[in-house]
Amino acid sequence: GGQRNEVYNSRFPPFVRTGDMSMEVDEQVVEDLLADREQARRFRDFAAADEMRDELKRMNIVVDDAERQWRVDDGSQDERRGQRYEDKPRNERGPGHRNDVYNNRFPPFQRVGDLSAEVDLQAIDDILADREQARRFRDYRVADDLRDELKNAFNVIIDDNERTWGVDDG
Repeated sequence: GGQRNEVYNSRFPPFVRTGDMSMEVDEQVVEDLLADREQARRFRDFAAADEMRDELKRMNIVVDDAERQWRVDDGSQDERRGQRYEDKPRNERGPGHRNDVYNNRFPPFQRVGDLSAEVDLQAIDDILADREQARRFRDYRVADDLRDELKNAFNVIIDDNERTWGVDDG
């Protein structure tokens, strides 16, 4: 994916394959989907990005946006109740998950306030992960754009000091 990687090199480094390399997968198809998903998220087309995420899941591809990694799921990852680790609610994930630590530097963002407000948790989680990544790379313009996107698209307010987010009801 030489040219495709330019799409997200302007923002973040490209995704890297990890895990069992002997598991067969068309890496070009995966890289193209990752690039297209990145572009869709960048242009705030979350429906398209979610479709691509679901397509990757159907291909047994596990994506870690915060670490910029992907791997083929061999089924060995924590199969309790048939759920993969990444699909569990935050409070059921073990230590070391990207949302729990972001490399042990920061605690996860916790939702506060009115929890009954209907929001797209996956989209918000994805944007928070992207924003965290932007801040790690000291790209504060992108981080601010993502903060504004959370406010404008979802009415979500972030408190970086408290590591919380909530839906603004006023």
